[in-house]
Amino acid sequence: MNLKILFWLLLPVQFIIAQGSIFDEIAGTINDLTKISLNILDISDTEENDIGTALAAELESEMKTGTTKKWDVKKIFNKVVKTVSRKNIKYSYKIVADDEVNAFAIAGGRVYINTGLLNFVKSEEELAFVIAHELAHIDKKHCINKIKLTYIAGKVNVTLAMLVDAMKSVYDIPFNKYDEFEADDFGVKMMQKAGYNKKGGIDFFKRLAVHFDESERDPINDFVASHPLSLERAKRIEKMK
Repeated sequence: MNLKILFWLLLPVQFIIAQGSIFDEIAGTINDLTKISLNILDISDTEENDIGTALAAELESEMKTGTTKKWDVKKIFNKVVKTVSRKNIKYSYKIVADDEVNAFAIAGGRVYINTGLLNFVKSEEELAFVIAHELAHIDKKHCINKIKLTYIAGKVNVTLAMLVDAMKSVYDIPFNKYDEFEADDFGVKMMQKAGYNKKGGIDFFKRLAVHFDESERDPINDFVASHPLSLERAKRIEKMK
C-alpha cells in the first residue's frame, strides 16, 4: 500500500482520537481499542531500535548540536532511564541548539532536548520530569504506535526504509491527550523512583502556562486542541500520590 495514501487515511482517526471535552468518552474508547489492535501484531524492540537508528540519522543531519553548562543532563538522564521497563531499547539523548522550549522523543529510545528548554527549566526536578515524560512516551510505545498501522498494512512487503519513511511522516504529529496524560502519569512515577519530587512536574507546567500565555479555557472549546492545557496537567499531577 502507498504510504502517503495510508497516512492520509489515518489522519481522520488521529483527529478524532485527539479531541476532548464532549467527545472525551467516545474518543477515549476509540483510543483504547486502537491500542488493543496495535498490540495484536507488535514490532520487536530490536526492530524498533533499527527504525530509531535510521530515523535519528536522518533527523540529526538537519540538527545543530547544543550544549549547556546549567545542568548535568547526562547525570539526570542516567538516573531516570534506569527506571524504564523496556530494558532492550537503546535509550539516549541529544541536546539540540534550538531556542524553542521543547523536547521530543522518537521510536528506538532517542530523546531530543532543546537548549531553549534547558534555559527555561528552573530546577533539576523540572528537567527530570521532562526527561521522564519523554522516556515514558517511548516506554509506553506511543512513538512506535504511530507507524504500527503502516507496518501491519504492509507486513508482507515492508522494509526498514518504508518504516523510516512512515516514521518521518508522523513523528512530529502531536500525541493525543490520552497519551500525554499517560506519559505524565508514568513519567511522574519514573522520576519518583529516580529520587526526584513530583513538584518538578507541577512547577514546570505552571510556568509553561505562563510562558505560552495559557489561560483556563471554556470546556466547550477543549476539542479544538490535541494537547491538554498545561494547567490541567499540573492539577492532575498534584492529585497523584
